[in-house]
Parts: sequence; structure tokens; C-alpha cells
Amino acid sequence: MAIDQEIREQAEELFTIEGLTLEEISRRLSISDRTLANWSASGNWMERRKKHREDIASIKSNSFKLRKELARKALETLENMQSINPQDMHGFKSVLTMIEPKEKEKDQTVVDIDRPKLFLENLEFIVNVLKEIDQEGLKVMLRNLDEITRRFKETSLNA
Repeated sequence: MAIDQEIREQAEELFTIEGLTLEEISRRLSISDRTLANWSASGNWMERRKKHREDIASIKSNSFKLRKELARKALETLENMQSINPQDMHGFKSVLTMIEPKEKEKDQTVVDIDRPKLFLENLEFIVNVLKEIDQEGLKVMLRNLDEITRRFKETSLNA
């Protein structure tokens, strides 16, 4: 019975907070659609999801208003050439550090860069440009290609 309750709570969280559909939850937790539909109806999951979304929107709106007001107050102080109240600035900084990391996390997309391929593409571009504008420069580069490659490998391994 305790396991059933834990799974039910997990399913409810996936629906209300994560926004998954009942079908997605069914596949993920290996629970029948019918069971999930019953749990959802008896637990009023749709209303809870709606309330959660409203709360998130309110939090975002209020944090924006707070940042805007703190920034306005800081600018007003600077424009009036008044000394800045350290408490105001600390409050502004604290609010920004609480909010910005979470926003940055959402914006960051993981991109897998194929460094050797990128290196070769850049090298090919440089060779083609040198062919056109500086044949002697191309010869110098080709004489030093092993050293250039070695340094690239060192740099890319440390990155």
C-alpha cells in the first residue's frame, strides 16, 4: 500500500509540476491509463496543475517587478548623486543572484562540439585564403603544421 501511495504521489508530481500527460506518465511508470485517470480525477490533478502554473507565472512576474523597482531605485540614487544605501544595493544584488542562475540554466543548451572537425575546417579555410593571397605564407604554415597541430591538441585537451 505504501508503494502504491508513493507511485501515486510521483505520478501526481509528474502531471502537476512537470506537465507530463497521463499517457507519458503511464509509459514512464508502467501504470495503466485508466488508473491514472482515476487518480487524476479523485485528486483534482488538473486544477492543481493550473494552480501550479499560475503560481509560477506570479513568481516570475513579481521577481521581474522587484528587479525593476530595485534597479529604478539604484538609478534614481545615482542620478541624484546621492550616496548609495548599502542595504539597497545588497538587496538588489541578492535578488539578482537568486534569480539569474536559474534563468541562465534554462537558457543554456548543451552543444557537443567536434573540435577536430572544427580545427580541420578552420585550417582548410586558412589554407585556401593563403593560396589566394600569400603563397610564401602558405609554405611557412605547411612547414610548421606539425607544431600547429601539436599546440592545438594541447589546448583542446585543456579546454
